[in-house]
Amino acid sequence: MPRPQISKRSAAKEGFRWIGLATLLGALIAAVPLGRADALTRWSAVAGWLVSLVLCGSGWLGVTWAVRRSQKAMMMATFGGMLGRLVVAGAATAVSIGFGWVHHAAFVMGLLGSFTVYQAVEITLVHRLNRSLFS
Repeated sequence: MPRPQISKRSAAKEGFRWIGLATLLGALIAAVPLGRADALTRWSAVAGWLVSLVLCGSGWLGVTWAVRRSQKAMMMATFGGMLGRLVVAGAATAVSIGFGWVHHAAFVMGLLGSFTVYQAVEITLVHRLNRSLFS
């Protein structure tokens, strides 16, 4: 059975649209409590959030690259990429907190809060993409 052709560009655009929407919604929600915090706390939360955004974007690019190969390649890119991104997130946290560049709690909460949201968005998108291609 031939696989339906999907444009890598259209899959990437849809994913980045959802990631962008999650980013804007998170920014609106975080603006209220972070508006009352000092500058270091605000920038630490934003730094954690940006690390998470870069990790999520790179994960989605890996999935859209693998989607044209096979279902096995797509699953390897998804789960292997998730493991790799968790290692990078841990290293970024260790370096940032170890050198004292950020407020500990704000950075970790920004990173973990946004990473959880981005993972939920990515898993939903991968599920939809997988179902449309391989069912």
